[in-house]
Amino acid sequence: MDPITWTIIGLGLLGGGAAVYFWDDIQTWANGAIKKIWDRINPAIEVVSNVILFLNKRGALFEKLIEVNIVNINTKKTRLESVREEIRELDLPDDIKALVDQQIKYKLAEAAL
Repeated sequence: MDPITWTIIGLGLLGGGAAVYFWDDIQTWANGAIKKIWDRINPAIEVVSNVILFLNKRGALFEKLIEVNIVNINTKKTRLESVREEIRELDLPDDIKALVDQQIKYKLAEAAL
């Protein structure tokens, strides 16, 4: 065999021997590193509990409001996040337009009574 092959084999044996010799130290270090990572990630885990979508019509514009309840799994604290966005009537899907038109007709009929 050539010298490069013997060098690779020797380095492999040395590396393997070092890993066996220091295995307890390596394992302790790895467990500590994983624990630190887990301790940083765990408090930040949050779950989305409810999503509510509101659609308001103002003239030819629609306003979409999305409200999301978020719960932290460790502290059990909840917070409300919301996003507002204006949408043109042309950008609404046909089924949503039909639903909005139906609700407008219902509200007008209700107001006429």
